[in-house]
Amino acid sequence: MALKEMRKENELTPSELAIRAQISLGHLKKIEKGERDLSLKLAARIAKVLGCSIKDLY
Repeated sequence: MALKEMRKENELTPSELAIRAQISLGHLKKIEKGERDLSLKLAARIAKVLGCSIKDLY
């Protein structure tokens, strides 16, 4: 499932996810739009916040 869908499923705004995953809001938005790649390190932090596996984000 795509990152944006996972975020919405967890009822988080982009700002909330960015704060919890300790990344900038701009970077998160670019990842969600497909303008930036999701690094493994960042995927691990986001997966922890969303309560999913890293694999689910790709």
